[in-house]
Amino acid sequence: MAIGVKVLDRPIEETSYVRATLKGMALTLKHLLNGESVTYEYPEQKWGLSPRWRGTHRMLTTEDGKAKCVACGLCPTVCPANCIKLVPGEDENGNRYPLVFEIDEFRCIFCGYCQEVLSRGSDSPRTAL
Repeated sequence: MAIGVKVLDRPIEETSYVRATLKGMALTLKHLLNGESVTYEYPEQKWGLSPRWRGTHRMLTTEDGKAKCVACGLCPTVCPANCIKLVPGEDENGNRYPLVFEIDEFRCIFCGYCQEVLSRGSDSPRTAL
């Protein structure tokens, strides 16, 4: 059984190292002569925060210090990294609250699914990223 080998002829323009080197040097020269600085003098100039940055997790509380979470269990259910531990509890009046609400920051991938579930699942968000 013979193995068929297909040989492709490539144009010299696509394989020329000299041409690729000159294109790269032209791009560098264009950025050099542009006049815009892309570097930041860090202590004096600081980067602005990206609008996609979500920050760290925190539990929102009411004015009297109670958690705004009703321990519905949606955030541990949708978490793809399986990093949220929630143990629900109930007081004498029948109000639910989390006995344990832990987020393992090392396992969290900051996808924002827990935040989306909380903002869509009720009238008021209980936790925020």
